[in-house]
Amino acid sequence: MAQRFYSAAGRIIFSKPGYDASPSLPDSFKIFDSDWSFGYVLIASGSLNLGVGTHVISFPTQHFIPAVEVAAYESRGGRDYLNGASIISVSTNSFTIQIFDNDVYRVDYSVLGVSQ
Repeated sequence: MAQRFYSAAGRIIFSKPGYDASPSLPDSFKIFDSDWSFGYVLIASGSLNLGVGTHVISFPTQHFIPAVEVAAYESRGGRDYLNGASIISVSTNSFTIQIFDNDVYRVDYSVLGVSQ
């Protein structure tokens, strides 16, 4: 099973299905790389094991409402699928996520702000 989320100090990478996320992975096999120069900075990121229900995830307070990206993974037949979660709300220091699928085993997230 591919490890599709990579996190290190100041950098995160999400890979396409079937590819291990790493700094050496070619861009064509990435969904997201925080090193891509598109005008955003990484505020927070993480990987959590959450059950069905509503969850609030906190991050350092900002003077604006940042962008939040969430990937919820479930496994069927030895393969990973993105599924089973919705972002309900985002504030200056947290976001609320709803997990509605019992098969979700991991949630990866990133919080992004506009670079100054």
